[in-house]
Amino acid sequence: MLKNNNYNIRLVDFLIFILVLLSELPRIYTFSQVNAVNVAINLLQIPCYLGIVFLIIRKRYSLKILINYAVILAILFIGYMFSGQAAFFRGGMLILATRDYPYKRIVRTSRYAITSVFTLALFLWITGLSDAGIARRGGIAFGYVHPNIAAQVIMIIILLWLVEKGRNIKKRDYAIFELIVIFVFVVTKSRTATLIVAMAPIIIEITKRICVKKSHRKISVLLLQCSQLIMFFFTCITAMKLPDSNLLKILDLALSNRLFLNYYLLNKFPLKLFGQNVNLTESDVYNNIQNIYGAAVTCDCTYTLSLIIMGLIPTVLFCLGYVLIIKKALKNNNYIILATCILLTAYAFCESQMVEIYNYFVYFYIFAKDDMEIASRERKKSNGGCYI
Repeated sequence: MLKNNNYNIRLVDFLIFILVLLSELPRIYTFSQVNAVNVAINLLQIPCYLGIVFLIIRKRYSLKILINYAVILAILFIGYMFSGQAAFFRGGMLILATRDYPYKRIVRTSRYAITSVFTLALFLWITGLSDAGIARRGGIAFGYVHPNIAAQVIMIIILLWLVEKGRNIKKRDYAIFELIVIFVFVVTKSRTATLIVAMAPIIIEITKRICVKKSHRKISVLLLQCSQLIMFFFTCITAMKLPDSNLLKILDLALSNRLFLNYYLLNKFPLKLFGQNVNLTESDVYNNIQNIYGAAVTCDCTYTLSLIIMGLIPTVLFCLGYVLIIKKALKNNNYIILATCILLTAYAFCESQMVEIYNYFVYFYIFAKDDMEIASRERKKSNGGCYI
């Protein structure tokens, strides 16, 4: 039994590392320009996902549980067929495959993989082999396709490290955060990622107080559980009210016309149950909100992309998964997970890459083992108890 467990752990480590690595490589500017690289990455992912299926089978779930999971995966797979986007489907598979696996180990493996690719991108940039040039506002991309992507990668590495540290986070670590904030903003000029990292110590202290203090806990818990749903609602309501609200027009300017992008896309594409395979980029568009001609349209919001591309039913599962994360983190008083959820959920409004579980990595927490659960199991073992 011990040999089997060790084998499974090593296999999970290997698969997560390779899958995260492969997902990060196309973000390097040089690799993004070579179609053969994307083909090779897609081919290399096939045996990895076969390995994920193998891990799920080895879990030996009961028939009832297996049927429930099969229904969920079937829904996500149908969404994949309609949308052409496999992010939710592969995320669901990875969540099932890493059940009862230490969450911090998943986080550490992911951090190693992303840091490895960041180091490669930095090397290629220094040697002049991968340079996207100076982007808007004079930002440097460090070998990635855009400075915002470079800032996002740095932000995710920091948040992964934060979760890995967990309750051992110290005040001096906050000082490191703020130094990194200054560096990221000065070099990449990315405001969103900078703000998220800057807010991390504050959000951690807030969630810590929620876990410690019982007063007004019901309201706080409700807000935490609904935080992602609130962002979906905010995305839709601001898109609906944007033409008639001067306040939202000012906010739109502050958010680099992201409210207009949501407004334009949500009005152009009808929402469908299982999504659709449509192009969310467009050029030479008239921005009637700010009276700008020749504007470029892209999707910079995870919530808009989820509603239009991924579909309503997969999006509902996406939201339910988030609620499960919050409930589990509250049960284990894991304020670091709660803070990370809030930070990534806020960031998802301004960037569309959060549909990927490697970026929205708190979703691994749904079935993975928390430190408190592992400690409880160890105590039962030391007391001669039976742990199932």
